[in-house]
Amino acid sequence: AKMFGYSSPEEAKSSIANMDLQHYADPQDRHKMLDVIMKEGSVTDFEVKGIKKNKEVFWMLLNFHAVYGDDGKIKFLEGPTKDITEQKLAELQLIKEKTLSDSIVNSLPGIFYLFDTKGKFLRWNKNLEIISGYTAQEIGNMRPPDFFVEDEIPVIANKVNDVFNQGFVDFEATFVGKDNRKTPYYFNGWVVDYEDNPAIIGYGVDITERKAIENRLRSSENKLRAFFRSTPDASVLLGKNFEILAFNDAGYELNKTTYGTELHEGDIFLEKIFPEVRPLIREFIVKAFNGETSQGEFPIPNIETGKSTFWLAVFMPAYDNDGNIFAVVANSTNIDKLKRSEFKLKKQFEELQKTNSELDSFVYSVSHDLRAPLSSILGLAQVAQMENPPPVFSNYFTMIHTSVTKLDIFIKSILDYSRNSRLEVKAEKIDFRELITESQNSLRTMEGAERLTTEVKIDGTLEFHSDRTRLGILMNNLLSNAIRYQDFNKNPSWVNIEIVATGKNVVIKFSDNGIGIEAIHLGKIFDMFYRASENSKGSGLGLYILKETIDNLRGTIKVESEFGVGTAFEIVIPNSPASGETPRLVLA
Repeated sequence: AKMFGYSSPEEAKSSIANMDLQHYADPQDRHKMLDVIMKEGSVTDFEVKGIKKNKEVFWMLLNFHAVYGDDGKIKFLEGPTKDITEQKLAELQLIKEKTLSDSIVNSLPGIFYLFDTKGKFLRWNKNLEIISGYTAQEIGNMRPPDFFVEDEIPVIANKVNDVFNQGFVDFEATFVGKDNRKTPYYFNGWVVDYEDNPAIIGYGVDITERKAIENRLRSSENKLRAFFRSTPDASVLLGKNFEILAFNDAGYELNKTTYGTELHEGDIFLEKIFPEVRPLIREFIVKAFNGETSQGEFPIPNIETGKSTFWLAVFMPAYDNDGNIFAVVANSTNIDKLKRSEFKLKKQFEELQKTNSELDSFVYSVSHDLRAPLSSILGLAQVAQMENPPPVFSNYFTMIHTSVTKLDIFIKSILDYSRNSRLEVKAEKIDFRELITESQNSLRTMEGAERLTTEVKIDGTLEFHSDRTRLGILMNNLLSNAIRYQDFNKNPSWVNIEIVATGKNVVIKFSDNGIGIEAIHLGKIFDMFYRASENSKGSGLGLYILKETIDNLRGTIKVESEFGVGTAFEIVIPNSPASGETPRLVLA
């Protein structure tokens, strides 16, 4: 009566009887209980939900047996009934917590396990079954060593024993599945109290990717270390307190043969070198830790041979993965041969400069000392012609004039070649009309100059800057060629000069109606001393000097010619404004 919430047994009996056993919250429970009693005559520890007088639902534990009459039929049921609501709620809470725990454990990406001191698995997550390939029933009959390669089992057993002394253990091992597939894993475990007994709980993670990365890093490290140690450069890695972190064999040998000291990791580097160079080396190291690379060349004495050797020392920052400077690399390269070659080249260069200067003086002297008397001879020949000499003498004077003019042009060509090959390119504003006029005046006495008609066309455009001396050589050579190789059977003989200057370059076109050049000679006309035939009037230097001049001006030249018709040259010279100048639009 008390259990159902009634005031007396009589009230309870009357009420329950009138309810026709409807005090069961789930009628199916009543049917199940009666079915068992009908078959077996009793029911033991049968849990059902009951309904109290106030309609409150509670849990009951029934233990009934049937009492039979003389007719063999069941007269009634009797037995103890117990209120187990608190116990049942506690069990349900445990089930709820276990369900939540199982959900959490089964959601873990790795392997979860719990086993007792004898190695019997008490609990595990679904991943252990999936990854291993074993069923839950199979795992229940297995022990932890069954999942590892045989060679590793003794080590793992020691690890497991250690956990009882240390409380925690972790290790790496090769996990073996049912299909014998081997996978590297990281495991940990710690001791817990499970149902009043010690047990080991732990977690395992697949470290295949991590192992692959470690192997790559190890391989890279080995390669770097091998390179570091085998490089002929002497290298030392220094920490922020100037301590030696690492060094290669060359670095060890250099320090030993230079300073007589041996390098050891942890030593202070500055204490291993001569006192007189310490301030400079310290400055280099400090700069490197501030992100600046410094270097210096040093003649380092060898205490074994007594001779000095030149080395290039470079101090550079070393960065970690986060971009922070953690060390300085001091790298020394033997540049003794290079340095001594440099000294030798410097001496040879000085000697060459002296020779060039002497050669320039010689060329100037020769050109002046030779051209001065030649000018006198030309003047005398002209004066003699003016005296109306006999025809035979007039012919001699003409021959003298022609020969001396050719010699003078040859000497001038040599002088032009010397200037073009030795003088630096100097950019200045160019007046092309003035240049052409100067060339015409200098060639006025050349044989045939008076019968050559020159037409000049210069387009108005941007200012053009280049080397005036070299452009003068260019004009002289092209005009002299037009005069020398004009066709005396044509009247008139002409040369057209067209100049188009832009902000980028100038295009100079010389075209004439001279004798032209045979096709077989076109590929060789810019070779030194090349003459198309024995009857060629030039020295073979003119076009060679022309090509060299254009090359020095970083230009290009094209030539088209038809024998008996004429020749056309097209030259392109880049504009070279003086530093800081901007081309301006002007009219020519």
